[in-house]
Parts: sequence; C-alpha cells; structure tokens
Amino acid sequence: MDPLDNKETPVETPADKKVSVDYAKVLEGVDINELIKQDSIQQKIQSLADARVTEALKTARSKWTAEAEAQKSEAAKLSKMSAEEKAHYEFQKQVEAFNAEKAEYERQLLQLETAKQLQNAGLPDLSQYITGENADDTAANIQELANVLGAWKQSQMQNILKGQAPRDINNTPHEITDADIAKMSQAEITALVRAGKI
Repeated sequence: MDPLDNKETPVETPADKKVSVDYAKVLEGVDINELIKQDSIQQKIQSLADARVTEALKTARSKWTAEAEAQKSEAAKLSKMSAEEKAHYEFQKQVEAFNAEKAEYERQLLQLETAKQLQNAGLPDLSQYITGENADDTAANIQELANVLGAWKQSQMQNILKGQAPRDINNTPHEITDADIAKMSQAEITALVRAGKI
C-alpha cells in the first residue's frame, strides 16, 4: 500500500506515541522532478533497480542451468544408445510433440464448436469458460448453463406474473421498459396489464 494514498498515516515516534502525518501537506510545494534529481534519491532508485535486475538474472541463470543440465543428461543418454535406439528415442520425442500440438488444435476446434452451439442455443459466447475436455463434457456444460439460465428466466417470469418488478442477475429490481415489453409474449403483457403493472 502506498503511504501517499492515505491522507493521514500513523507513524511510530521514538517515544512510542502514534502521530498522524498528512503526506499531502508534507509534500505540498515539493517539486517531484527536483526531488528525483537529488543524488541520494537517484542512488536509492539505482540500488532498487540493480536489485531487481540481479534477481531477474539469478532466476534466468537458474533456468538456463537447468536447461543445460537437461540437455547434457540427454546427450549422455544418447551417447550410450545404439543408432537404432537413438532413432527410436528421437521418434518418440517427435510423437510426443505431435500429440501435444494435436491436443491443442483439438481443444481450439472444440472451443469453436462450443461457441457455435452456444450461439445456436441463443446463449452468450462463454466458450472459453465451459469448453470441457471432450465434446461430451462440453455438451453437458452447455446443457447445465442452459438449465441455470432457463431456471433464472422462469423465476423472473413468475415474479412478473405475481406482480413483482423483474430483477436483474444481481437480484435488484428494475422498472419495466418498452424494450422489456417488446421481448414479452402477448400472454405476459396481458398478465401485467391485469395486474396493473403497466
């Protein structure tokens, strides 16, 4: 949390008494550009930047070292193999890479098909959220979403017929507008007129 976000921040004093500091008043009239130009501030900024760069280099170096070790162990493993074993090993690696690409491609196709099914069902495109592991899982997710939305719509219609103002998804009431009436069937409109709601 930035101490400048709060108008008053408690500060511990040497006598262990809390004192509130209004940073806006303290910094009033201070030119930030001039403050940054001071050597002590620049040194502090530089030391923070150096620490972050050093940490990033350590992380990258450990990643590179791990990759180099993996390559070295793979090279040692390959050097002990016969030509036939090497060919078989390389073939297995290519098959694994192909299967990974194929799975990603199939997932993308399934997500596109899910989007089409949602559109056909008159539901919003939530394909990235409800696409399952396979077509059956996805179909079940679509059906569950349709059931939940259908139940919500039915409860809203029951509220309208009871004479209660319809509620949105957050359960807050709203007035019936011309757009709402345009979406209703003749029976729903008649029920609202009889109930004195419109």
